[in-house]
Amino acid sequence: MKTLYVFDNDGTLYDDAGTQKQFMEIFYRYASGLLATSQENVATIIHSLKTKHGTEFSLIALMREFNINYEDMVNNTYLQVTLGECGIVSPDIVRYQTLSQIIGPKVVFTNNPSAFAKKVLSYTGLTELFSDFIGMEELEFSGKPSIRSFEIIENHHRGFDQIIFVDDLVKNLDVAKQRGWKTVWYNPIGVSTELEHRHLFISSFGELLKVT
Repeated sequence: MKTLYVFDNDGTLYDDAGTQKQFMEIFYRYASGLLATSQENVATIIHSLKTKHGTEFSLIALMREFNINYEDMVNNTYLQVTLGECGIVSPDIVRYQTLSQIIGPKVVFTNNPSAFAKKVLSYTGLTELFSDFIGMEELEFSGKPSIRSFEIIENHHRGFDQIIFVDDLVKNLDVAKQRGWKTVWYNPIGVSTELEHRHLFISSFGELLKVT
C-alpha cells in the first residue's frame, strides 16, 4: 500500500509554546506600527479586520486590509523569531529517529508560512526527512481546517492508497477523517477523553511507530 504521511508542524513536530509567545510579541509590535495605534488596541482592531475579511488569521487580515506582500510580512514577523530563546529541542533526536523509521514520503502541512516551518525544522534537524512543505501561501490562504486546504494536499500529492495525518488539534483531524484520511491525534498532555475514539491517539512522539 502506497502511503503519504502528512504532519502538522507547530505543536506536533516541535513544542511551539515558546515560539508562540515570542511571535505574538513581535506581531503586536509590527501591527501596532502598521495600524498606528498602541499595542493595547491591536487585538480589538485585528478582531474587526478578521471579521471584515472573513479569515481567522491575523496576518491575512492585515495583508488584505493594507494590500501588503505576504512574504514581506513573514520576514518582519515569523522570521524574526529567535528559536534559540524558545526552548525548542535541538537537535530533536527522538523525532528524528521516529520519522527515519517511517518509510514513505512525508510532508509538512501547516497554517504558518512554509518558510517558518523550514526554519524551525532546520533548527531541530528534521528538514531532510520531508519532501514537501505546504504552508499558508501554498494553501492559497485557506488554512486548516477548511476543506480547501485538504483538497490542496490531495491535489499536490496524487496516487496514494492512503494518507496518514498527524496533528495536535482535533478540529483539523475531524475534517481529515471525513475525507478518508487515517488520523493520529498527538496530545503530549495525555488527557484521556472520548475524543481518543475518534482518532488514533498518542501521547509521545515515539508512539507514532505503533499506529502508522
